[in-house]
Amino acid sequence: MNYEGNIEDKIQITYDSELYLIEENERIRILSKISNYGCQADNTISLLQFCLEILNDYFPHAQRKTFLTYSNNELIPRVFYPQFAEAYFSYTLAQKSLEKEASFLWTKRISLQEDISLPSSLIKVCSAIYAPIMFKSKKIGIIHLDSISNKNSFSNTDLQLITMIANTLSPALMIRNHDNHEAYPKVFISYSHKDKNFVFKFAKHLRKRQIRVWLDERIEAGNSWKKEISDAIKSIDYLIWIASPDSIKSEMSQWETILAQIEKKVILPIIYKKCKLPSWADDIQWINYDNDLEKLVHKVSERVK
Repeated sequence: MNYEGNIEDKIQITYDSELYLIEENERIRILSKISNYGCQADNTISLLQFCLEILNDYFPHAQRKTFLTYSNNELIPRVFYPQFAEAYFSYTLAQKSLEKEASFLWTKRISLQEDISLPSSLIKVCSAIYAPIMFKSKKIGIIHLDSISNKNSFSNTDLQLITMIANTLSPALMIRNHDNHEAYPKVFISYSHKDKNFVFKFAKHLRKRQIRVWLDERIEAGNSWKKEISDAIKSIDYLIWIASPDSIKSEMSQWETILAQIEKKVILPIIYKKCKLPSWADDIQWINYDNDLEKLVHKVSERVK
């Protein structure tokens, strides 16, 4: 289901305040732990795995925990718990925290029964914390915690503790941030804007599986869109084509697939809606979308990783 409303109508957001609720001894203890981990870790993943241990110690009541890193306008979940195929967090709220450069705690305004009008990433969550990791105004990443039980809600003290951990972690993570995203597969999604609700939801799920996704939403106003798209296609590993009656008629989508063929990129077509397929696709293995997004994401992930 696509969520059309304003998320803030259904949740209460509390931003980190200037009050200091963490004891000084506790601050020093956490600083010492992260500093020691920073000396031991030789790359981003090992550093964040060490820091996940800190989250497990201080937040045993959090059912899900995620460290994301940010580079080239991309947020990628690097280390997360539980270690399923996909990290569970709200991409929208992670971006909100990064854009506002502020930590926040949110809780549902509504009853604790599942509300299917919410985005799927928020349906079962009762409360969560998102904290940006920044170093001298440079955005490096996000820490996320959430609870799916109303008995394990977070407090303002938890919010300040996560903020402090994010601030303490930032210098060590900044040093290692150069090794962050190139190892992950990068895909370009070609589609008709009439199918954008499906495509944006699909893209969010791919990103949660550590797949870098390029969409034309990243083109900034005033920039040469053809050059940006051309440069993006040259840099990708796969082009995912969302086939539908509208994308078949789209000159832009046709141009993107032709360019991908010229650049000898692997094209992975998905039949989103029944349509007459172009002749160039006769020898390509297609993936059919049968209204099961989770199944589709799993199939695509297996193909591109």
